[in-house]
Amino acid sequence: MFKISIQLRKSSDNARLNPICDTNALPEALTNRQGATRSPTTNTFSSLALISGLVFEDLQHDARYRELSRAGTVASLGFQAGAAFPIRSKDKILGTLHVTNLTKRQFAPEELQLLESIAQQVGVASENAKIFEELREAKERAELSDRAKSDFLANMSHELRTPLNAIIGFSQMLVDKKAGPLNPDQKEFLSDILKSGEHLLEVINDVLDLAKVASGKLELKVQSFSLREAIAETCGVVKPMADERNVAINVDASIDNDIVTLDLLRFKQVLYNLLSNAIKYNHANGNVKIALTVDEQKQIRLQVKDTGIGIEEEDLPRIFHDFVQLNIGTTKVQQGTGLGLALSKKILEQQKGSITAESEVGHGSTFTVVLPLVSPST
Repeated sequence: MFKISIQLRKSSDNARLNPICDTNALPEALTNRQGATRSPTTNTFSSLALISGLVFEDLQHDARYRELSRAGTVASLGFQAGAAFPIRSKDKILGTLHVTNLTKRQFAPEELQLLESIAQQVGVASENAKIFEELREAKERAELSDRAKSDFLANMSHELRTPLNAIIGFSQMLVDKKAGPLNPDQKEFLSDILKSGEHLLEVINDVLDLAKVASGKLELKVQSFSLREAIAETCGVVKPMADERNVAINVDASIDNDIVTLDLLRFKQVLYNLLSNAIKYNHANGNVKIALTVDEQKQIRLQVKDTGIGIEEEDLPRIFHDFVQLNIGTTKVQQGTGLGLALSKKILEQQKGSITAESEVGHGSTFTVVLPLVSPST
């Protein structure tokens, strides 16, 4: 429902036009599309009138006007001439633009063209307003959903990680025999509990981080640090995993200046994801090589190369998607969450970095990380 009032004056005389767009009192010929197909006895006009509009130069003596069900309403107010144009939005008629005159008159072609153009613009504006309102409502729903998700994740973080850390801690204490000796079966069962708890904690942390990245709430804590030290610390974390599979890790970080200004925790997280995959999907007695260089654009290039089972060429574009787990062709390797590479890619992109992968089945894979020496968020 809307009304538009405008005034137009002809330069040749003082005749005043009083246009009204009123969806409360519309001629049936313009508001009822079904009326265009009804019989002549229903006092409606043809579909042609819906397309071209209606012009009455003499309301008192025009037979078409007298046939309307509301005939006399406009004339009783003293108007002698008028015109009506449909206001459309796509295939729907939203209303009509009414133009009335106090005296009989002949509308000039340019006046009718202008009025029809106004009616068209009103229809476009109405459609745009409707789209804007739908987008606003969708945005509000998305923001409400995002707040609910954030609240849920915050609660889940506390409610799941707190007892899970307790399970992991007590399991580790029992496995280390601090509560007394264990028989072989007990030790095996407790080791399974410990590994499962650590895996579940990793899944929870990855899901929480992924949600933060998706909502733009992942905060980067930028600081200056040594790349060699960060690599050495991360290698120390994955060393038990590598020793278990007898995989050797070699580091080549022969650069003059290894000090960068980035998020240390996130750098280690990305490197950990790459190293754990390189070890997990490697052959027994395999190798993992870490190479660190600085390219011509003064960006660091970190490569993690393994001698593992490799990735099919058609699967390479998918490995950075959320929750993608590839068919690795063996049941001896524990499947991950399908989030490590996806999360690493998003973390790197947030720091204006990138990650790419090359692989050959049966010969291993190479992942290349490119990062600026200084985070743009500083």
